[in-house]
Amino acid sequence: MQNWKLFAAGFWGLLALVMALRNLFLDAAVIDRFPIRNWTIATLFSAFLCVWNLARWYQARLRWQERGGRSQPLQRNRTGNTAYEYNPDFDFQKMDREGK
Repeated sequence: MQNWKLFAAGFWGLLALVMALRNLFLDAAVIDRFPIRNWTIATLFSAFLCVWNLARWYQARLRWQERGGRSQPLQRNRTGNTAYEYNPDFDFQKMDREGK
């Protein structure tokens, strides 16, 4: 399963929480050193990324459960045409052969 999405959601959520409560965690002099002009927008953006990654993780988890908890291996297309068909538009070495 893709647990990195859950990790990313936790990171962005923690960052949003720290930015929202920055006055409790940091001194005013430390806050002034950060190059962020609008803390509200930065906090909302981090919260959005947290929710986005949570939704992606949840959707991946649902797909994984629908498949019975296993990933599907790649399978050969049995209905496709396996015969080779020459296409001169995709022959990129044709000019080299004709010039010599």
